[in-house]
Amino acid sequence: MFLQSQTRFIAAIVKMHRILLLIIYFAVCATLSSFLNDVPFESIVNQLVEIHFQAIVSLIAFHVICSYLGPSRFYVYFSIPIAISVAIAAMQFLGFTPAWSLYDVVASVQPQSTEELEFHDPHYRALGLSYSPVHLGTQISLVFALFFGVLARQIGKHSLFRRLGQRRVFAAVLLFVVAALVSGNRSPLLGIICFLGVYLFLSRPILATLFVCLIPAFILLQPLVVDILNSTGVRAFNTENSSGEGRAALRAFGTMLFIDRPFGYGLTFESTQYWWRYWKEIQGYENPEAITLHALHNFYLVTLNKHGILMLLPLYWVFRKIVRNATSLLGFIPYAIHCFYHNSGPTNGDFMFWFIIPVFSIYALGGSQRVQTNPDRVIHTRRFGYPQNSSGP
Repeated sequence: MFLQSQTRFIAAIVKMHRILLLIIYFAVCATLSSFLNDVPFESIVNQLVEIHFQAIVSLIAFHVICSYLGPSRFYVYFSIPIAISVAIAAMQFLGFTPAWSLYDVVASVQPQSTEELEFHDPHYRALGLSYSPVHLGTQISLVFALFFGVLARQIGKHSLFRRLGQRRVFAAVLLFVVAALVSGNRSPLLGIICFLGVYLFLSRPILATLFVCLIPAFILLQPLVVDILNSTGVRAFNTENSSGEGRAALRAFGTMLFIDRPFGYGLTFESTQYWWRYWKEIQGYENPEAITLHALHNFYLVTLNKHGILMLLPLYWVFRKIVRNATSLLGFIPYAIHCFYHNSGPTNGDFMFWFIIPVFSIYALGGSQRVQTNPDRVIHTRRFGYPQNSSGP
């Protein structure tokens, strides 16, 4: 990309420089934490390349791609392979054997590690063509966030909460729920419920009020509702398996780890190495054995324990940016809640997050309405950023 168009490449760095500096700052925090914990130098370099350098490359590369395609076409091209994966997951959910055979062919390119296979069979849950059902949950959450940001820019923030926007948002929510159900992902379902609550409050206050009034009734009837949901046999409705029951113990464990070592454990942090120190405090929780077997299953605690408390210093700036662009970022609610229940996130296993950030930075977050579509001239964009040039890239 650099050899083809140095102008676009440099423009990407200039446009994304604040986010790039944030990633570099996180890398410095993680390096400092690693040195404090005597992490081998080779391991530090390996993790910095895998996490932070990959994020930087992704941001720059996909900014250049967005400048060629425009955000609408980028959204379509980003969503198509994930939509195909969801469709195949639906066929796997229904027991269609060729869909599993297709997954096996794709999985042979990047097979799961031996340790992962010891704990679960990949055919246990529908996962389409994704690496795991959790990764598919992450991908559908990213597609939804990108869809909502694109829609906010396309039809305007006012129309987003009126009839035109409501029809599209509710249709997207329905597709999202189907994708989460067939892949057995509970956290995206919880996330989309939270998103609906916020969206209804902003678009249909009467429905939002009714939604809130039903919460006490749900709390009172929770045992009955849980029994009914568990009886369906759908994994996304089952909250009584070991995975769901161990989350509270893991969160408490992760919090204790951070309190005892606020400057972090470094880039090679594995929570299971420290379980024996906290067994007395955790053994009273439901399914306490989870801390001996699994990572924290909370992206925020994993990241905090890896990087240390110093990574929180830019939080005020990040929070201001989020508040300033809250409408366009509402679609990230399912993703944020999904990260709360799993290890994957922007600085831990989810490299695809950085693919979509340039779209928000350029368009949805109040960026310039002018796009560099040719190194020699600047062309005004259309309503949603399509370059008005007749020739291709």
